[in-house]
Amino acid sequence: MYPGDIRLTAPGSEPTEWCWKALSSAAIQNLHIYLDEDFLQQIKQEMMGAHPFYEPEESAAFRDPFILQMGLTLQQVLYEPDPPPQLYIHSIAQTLATHIVKCHFLSGIREKRLSLKPASRQIQQAVNFMLDCLDQDLSIDMLARQTGFSSTYFARLFHLTTGETPHQFVLRHRLDRAEQLLSTTDLPLQRIAQLCGFGDQSHLNRVFKRRRGITPRTYRRHWES
Repeated sequence: MYPGDIRLTAPGSEPTEWCWKALSSAAIQNLHIYLDEDFLQQIKQEMMGAHPFYEPEESAAFRDPFILQMGLTLQQVLYEPDPPPQLYIHSIAQTLATHIVKCHFLSGIREKRLSLKPASRQIQQAVNFMLDCLDQDLSIDMLARQTGFSSTYFARLFHLTTGETPHQFVLRHRLDRAEQLLSTTDLPLQRIAQLCGFGDQSHLNRVFKRRRGITPRTYRRHWES
């Protein structure tokens, strides 16, 4: 295998023993990503219905820029000082699993089309719940329960309906709420972080600076001047 090579192993496959040989003095790094079998089966069922699909016991090494990018994103998240939000991890897992099923586990089968119109009311219920509970530690299961859909179906439907993942939607509105509180109140930054669903003031500072280009304190000074 070479840098960037990927292997897929289907659930239930026999354990494999690996031997690595370095061709340079650089340290070898491997990233193992495990997707829950029930989660993967649910995505397959919702994408393909009763159609059969091909599951390789173990794939030969191959290249897939999308999987590689998802892996690098997860690796970066592991080094973040704050634990990743549940919505963020589920979003990556959902995207990765959907891509793997569609591009590597299927054989000439057309994906089922999702019907959006009957679900608009349920998605709006979930949106209202998100906006009312921005200060809570939201999870995809919690949001899906507002609609009566499974978590995987809800996540796909939400993205198709709104153009955003649940995590992107929640983060955008948390930052909007933080801006509103910074510009209209004199609440301490720690309290604003709590009200907007960030872990603490440092977490708010990092996310706000990354997304808005300035710190919350600088943003507040702008409105005070």
